[in-house]
Amino acid sequence: MPFESAKTLADNPERLKELRLQCRADRSKLGDSQCNAVADAMRIRFMGKDTPYTPHPVKGF
Repeated sequence: MPFESAKTLADNPERLKELRLQCRADRSKLGDSQCNAVADAMRIRFMGKDTPYTPHPVKGF
C-alpha cells in the first residue's frame, strides 16, 4: 500500500476519513507511519495551514 502524506490527506477529506476509520479499527494493518500522517492531517485541518500563532505584545504597567 503506498504511503499518503499528511498534506495530501489534508486536501482530501473523504480519503482522510476513510483512513482515520481504518487506523481506529486496526492500526497495525495500516502501519504506524501512515496513521501518524493521518493524525498530522487532522491537526492541519483543525489548526489551519501556515497560520502561525502571533500573540499581541503585552505591555507592562
